[in-house]
Amino acid sequence: MLSYIQKLEESNPLRESIIRSAVQTLQLPLGSKGLDAGCGIGYQALLPADEVGLEDLTVHTFVKDVHAPLRENIQTALISLFFMLWGERQPEVSEEDWEEFQRLCQPDSPDCLLNLQDYYAFFTYSMFSGKVPK
Repeated sequence: MLSYIQKLEESNPLRESIIRSAVQTLQLPLGSKGLDAGCGIGYQALLPADEVGLEDLTVHTFVKDVHAPLRENIQTALISLFFMLWGERQPEVSEEDWEEFQRLCQPDSPDCLLNLQDYYAFFTYSMFSGKVPK
């Protein structure tokens, strides 16, 4: 896990300015609360928290796992998530890679990975809280 955190810290300069810009665009009032949903260990939650002036910041990360056999509503949720995030081919994705994604993620595909007997996934949710300076 340390190497993952280290990689987040090392790669942060690529993301920090755009995230700070996005947060400033939101014009969040001081003391706002936020939910960093599905974004790893909450590392990026520190930027908006800093922007709204929270002190004594605490980040809590929750992990939820799912595994085969999947209930129908969980399989539907995962398929929706796949296509919400990667619903259409991006220019940098080759046609071959996109076809592979479709083969593995389309629910009507005989090779859909959600039908594997050993399918396993986990999701993380992070919440941060802090104090507004006086």
